[in-house]
Amino acid sequence: MIYLDNAATSFPKPETVYLEAERVMRECGGNPGRGSHALALAAAEEIYRCREAVAELLCGDPERVVLTPNATAALNLTLKGLLRSGDHVLTSALSHNSVRRPLHDLAEMGVSVEEYPVFPRGESVAAVIGRMIRPNTRAVEVTVRSNIVSAGLPLGEIAALCKRRGILLVVDASQGAGAMPLSIRDLGRAVICAPGHKGLYGLPGSGFALFSKEIDPKQVHPLLSGGSGLRSVDPEMPDVFPSGWRRGR
Repeated sequence: MIYLDNAATSFPKPETVYLEAERVMRECGGNPGRGSHALALAAAEEIYRCREAVAELLCGDPERVVLTPNATAALNLTLKGLLRSGDHVLTSALSHNSVRRPLHDLAEMGVSVEEYPVFPRGESVAAVIGRMIRPNTRAVEVTVRSNIVSAGLPLGEIAALCKRRGILLVVDASQGAGAMPLSIRDLGRAVICAPGHKGLYGLPGSGFALFSKEIDPKQVHPLLSGGSGLRSVDPEMPDVFPSGWRRGR
């Protein structure tokens, strides 16, 4: 069999991935953050190692890596966690449903969503975005590579524009992480979202959102409330990044 569906998930994984997954299940089978016994601590260490690996690859801070089940969860966390009613967000026709559908949900809750052209005639994408920015524009979403067509967007130019205008940059790197150089340090106030199971050759059920140092974690509204192993008697989610966020702004 010749496998050509790596845009959906990479296969086969490197042999070391299979072996490491088995080792962790056998040797680090505790519940991280839920105990102080050896297995729980070993599991917590493995999770932190994953955060460190993501941070090293993308030039970020491991404390600002939120591990998720996939890129869809990372994008939902970012978009629904940072956008509020009355905000304006710019996206493009290249965006995957993992972006478009959360934005559709947000539009029904009062967020204004607008598409910028991917192939404008006679001018750059960044120039067009610059004209479309409003006083209430809170974020620009960029898909660095499409999973349907062989096209991407000029991330560097758009990032420079967002930095000048003080606007959040949301990067869908689902088809870019592991396949092209990316650095959160170059993007200003930004979040990079990606799965672990595509270009990074990780396991299914893995993904992350990497937040830049310019983002205040207390501004990220939590999508889910519940057990985190931190401050268990407190009815509110803890304001410790990335395990929990303080609600609202």
